[in-house]
Amino acid sequence: MMIVINYIEEHLKDDIDYTEIDRLAICGSGLFQRVFTLIVGIPLSEYIRLRRLSEAGQDLLYSKDRIIDIALRYGYDSPDAFTAAFKKWHRITPSQARLMAHQMKYFPKLTLEISIQGGKEMVYRIMDHGPFQIVGKSIHTSDEDNKCPQFWEDSYKNKTIDALCKVGTGPLYGACYNGGKNGTFQYLIGIEPTAKPEGWEVLNIPASKWAIFQVNGPMPQAIIETFKYIFTSFFGNGKYRHAKAPDLEVYYSDPDKNPSCRTEVWVPIVEEA
Repeated sequence: MMIVINYIEEHLKDDIDYTEIDRLAICGSGLFQRVFTLIVGIPLSEYIRLRRLSEAGQDLLYSKDRIIDIALRYGYDSPDAFTAAFKKWHRITPSQARLMAHQMKYFPKLTLEISIQGGKEMVYRIMDHGPFQIVGKSIHTSDEDNKCPQFWEDSYKNKTIDALCKVGTGPLYGACYNGGKNGTFQYLIGIEPTAKPEGWEVLNIPASKWAIFQVNGPMPQAIIETFKYIFTSFFGNGKYRHAKAPDLEVYYSDPDKNPSCRTEVWVPIVEEA
């Protein structure tokens, strides 16, 4: 992750290329943005915004550059837009900042420390699986405004889940795919169909090697904690990297009715050379 953080630091005064971020992180389709939010707790776009506002504040304090020049330097098209964003975070205007340095905020560059802590056991297995298909309904959402839990709740209330169970069999899936810029992604609730699907979205899952993790605890926090473990510890050992396929949440019964139900996270992997 630090190679991406360093890239961002070098380009705070330029346009940041999210395609280059994916390349540096060896992640496809915006996956890094979603992983960043899980690990750090804020979206990547918010981290970049706060770093720019923080550095703009330092420029106001330690240079005599015009406010308009500083605004343009950090990606703001006008002094008014810069002033509004600056005041919202720093609680003072750029002009006041030069006189009230003690009220300035500072948002430092992210640094990561890897620590190993006992007391937490994560059970997983590795399995090869051929291609299969999921049918269902999806929403477009983001890490900043994650609508997935509400989507599940609504799908039970409006009988979408009941309708899915009539056209398919096996567990219910929550599939996360088509990640985009700034942490946006598509999320589909679906099932494996038993007949030709009519009126449902279709998601084709390619043949993959999967790391399959048992999920324990109340939802949705248990799912979130599992993904945090996967992207900090499991991928951190250097043996595997993420493959270009959807991440899957697999529910073998309704977690709201049975909190101890069997739930898994399937993450597509490839072995590092």
